[in-house]
Amino acid sequence: MKKLVLIFITSIQCALLFAQSTGDSTGINKPFEATINLQAVYRGDSVVLRWAPTTPGAWREANKVGYLVDRAPLDDDGSFDPSNFLPLTSAPLKPWPLDQWATIAGPTSTDDFAKVAAQTVHGKSMVPVKGFIAQADEYSTRFSFGLLAADMSPAAARAMGLRVADRGIKKGTSYIYRVRTLVDTLKYTIAPGIIIVHTDRAQPMPVVVIDHLKENQNMIELFWKRDFHTPYFSAYYIERSDDNGKNFKRLNTSPYVHAVSEKISITAEYMVYMDSIKANYKNYQYRIIGITPFGELAPASASISAMGRDRTPPQAPLNVNAKHAGGSRVRITWDYPKQSKDIKGFLIGRGNNPTKQFTPITAEPLGSKVREFIDDHADAMASNYYIVAAIDTAGNAAVSLAHYAMIIDSLPPAPPTHLTGSIDTTGLVTVRWDFGKEKDIKGYQVYFSNHRDHEFSQVTHHAIQDTVFQDTISMKTLTKKIYYRVVAIDYNSNYSAFSEILELKRPDVIPPTAAVMDHYKITEKGVELYWVSSSSEDLDKTVLYRMDEQTKIWKPIITYPITNNKQSYTDTTALLAGKFYSYSLICFDEDGLQSKRSVPIKLKYPDLKTYQAVTSIDAKSLIDEKSILVSWNYPVKGDYRFIIYRAVNGSAFSSYKSVSGSLSTFKDKELKKGSSYEYAVGVVFKNGKKAPYGKIAKTVY
Repeated sequence: MKKLVLIFITSIQCALLFAQSTGDSTGINKPFEATINLQAVYRGDSVVLRWAPTTPGAWREANKVGYLVDRAPLDDDGSFDPSNFLPLTSAPLKPWPLDQWATIAGPTSTDDFAKVAAQTVHGKSMVPVKGFIAQADEYSTRFSFGLLAADMSPAAARAMGLRVADRGIKKGTSYIYRVRTLVDTLKYTIAPGIIIVHTDRAQPMPVVVIDHLKENQNMIELFWKRDFHTPYFSAYYIERSDDNGKNFKRLNTSPYVHAVSEKISITAEYMVYMDSIKANYKNYQYRIIGITPFGELAPASASISAMGRDRTPPQAPLNVNAKHAGGSRVRITWDYPKQSKDIKGFLIGRGNNPTKQFTPITAEPLGSKVREFIDDHADAMASNYYIVAAIDTAGNAAVSLAHYAMIIDSLPPAPPTHLTGSIDTTGLVTVRWDFGKEKDIKGYQVYFSNHRDHEFSQVTHHAIQDTVFQDTISMKTLTKKIYYRVVAIDYNSNYSAFSEILELKRPDVIPPTAAVMDHYKITEKGVELYWVSSSSEDLDKTVLYRMDEQTKIWKPIITYPITNNKQSYTDTTALLAGKFYSYSLICFDEDGLQSKRSVPIKLKYPDLKTYQAVTSIDAKSLIDEKSILVSWNYPVKGDYRFIIYRAVNGSAFSSYKSVSGSLSTFKDKELKKGSSYEYAVGVVFKNGKKAPYGKIAKTVY
């Protein structure tokens, strides 16, 4: 049989998957599709294989017919011969019959996981209602517990038909293993499990790595990475030492599987174990032993030290008071019981909002007997709130309620800056400015005037807290401009000076007058256009438009700003002979208003082109053929016909024959011997234009 090169093989990624169904446990999503997840380990003298189907339904069907396990050696280049697959068992592997389980799960057995496995395979149903969903849920539970038991107990895995050891291997050889079922594919499609094993050296046992821990009050929490450990371990033993690591005691008699609730994803970052302890500040060492899907105990992890710590906060300070002591100084006082023994001291925090973050203003805790503090750097331009935190010897803190310190402020804020604004055609005015840098700004008042040098009147009835103000003005006035100023006000009613004056122009609602097309000239260069400009004083630009008879769309071809007084233009772009073109003008004023379109000029652009004559011509008498051969050369490309002109014995030329423009020869057979003939060739184009005939060819027949 032809060898095959193995390109890609998917093997089991996580041993815990043996104890959990992938997909819907009821089999509702894909009830007739599954895969066999296969994992293998080489320990030096044998290869141990462990497998499990991915759905409860596949497990049920496979238990009826069993599993076939075979292997084939791999060549050095990674290829293998499928005909070399060698079965490892004489018959399909199935779960043991009930009476055979007594050897590992009987009353005297100490293998509790073998007993669990026997119950999942042969136990009676505990579902009182024979409904489909209830039975599916029960079988899913059996499936999960059975596969977990197979992970924990090699004997249970063998009895369930989910484990085999291959001892007939040759060290240094690579093998491909395959596990499949005899389940009818029309009934249930179960993809086989495939894995490659290299026997050049034994695989080392993995070791758990404790990531970090939390030292709580009377409790220690251990954390280890889920995604790092789940490919190697199904469960764990946690051990603790209280004699500096000399002796460790196992904390869990049953293997620990980190359960997650429905609200927490199975991909949560860490697995967690919580150990309750009686005394705080007693040093303990912890280590974790992983259990592989092959029922093996990994070496213990490196130990990590931890102790319970006091996490109970002290009593919070009472009767906090903050008073202005002049300038930027605030005196803070508070009360605290004298009998508190574990108080290390107090920290003071300051903020501008009682519900937001406070900044510490004491670098180190004040003494436990201190009940007063002077803040020399209070912010006179903002609100000042203070909190006092009591810190105990364990570092726990309790925070008081926030207290406001009223600071008398007589400094006005700076005038508003960067005023901008606009007026639309309805008379709606929008004025904007920058928010001041002062923290105690209460708002702004806006003033207006129709003249820059007149008194300004207030248009806001109260201080607004925005930096945008809208006003409505009349557009029916001769006054072209309006002026605004803004004043800032702080919480102590201090008024700033006026801002710089903002000048706004009322928009123009009258469009400019239209320009008038005067006359035009057609030359070989193009169409020369002349017009009379708009007479409007606020004219901004004049735009010349052109429309051809095909598109019927006006397109701008040139724009002249008001600074250019030119009133003519020569159009030389893409003008086609025989086509009609129209020209018109639109004027725009400084406010974007446009005039009516000028009365268009419509014209037909003539064909001013001269065409090349035929200058290369020859006439030759062909006595044997009783004809004269006229030949010529015309290199011009185009759609045209040739006109043959002939003169006999010195008479005047007359039009003789018309031939296709694709020809370059003509035979004249209407001849008389002894006569002289002259020939010329003219060109007539499809558009009616003619090229004059050029040179003359003469011969005697």
